[in-house]
Amino acid sequence: MLDDDFDALYDEDWAVLCTRSRPGEDDQSFRGILAVLDVDAFEGHVVAGQHQLQYPTAWADLAEGDTLQTVRTVDGEPVEDPKAWRVLAQPRRVVDGAESIVYLAPDPTA
Repeated sequence: MLDDDFDALYDEDWAVLCTRSRPGEDDQSFRGILAVLDVDAFEGHVVAGQHQLQYPTAWADLAEGDTLQTVRTVDGEPVEDPKAWRVLAQPRRVVDGAESIVYLAPDPTA
């Protein structure tokens, strides 16, 4: 039942296609919801956008330092250029561990 719920929530209407790359391992593809959150810094003097990706924990194995490519699709076909990201820290589990959130930064080397 839970996988069916995730399939509906993480379909291409809401989610992007993600491909994780890690040296020495096969690439891993899954869907995730990409967002930008406002984060206060310097005791509230600065507000900056922080990119995050939320995904079902069982669908992907992400770790700090991984590279990630995201692309929005319609009917399984890309509709924009892929974006490259670097995973900034270990994922944080939410919703009783069923989902995870990871912080991302654009990866200029990809």
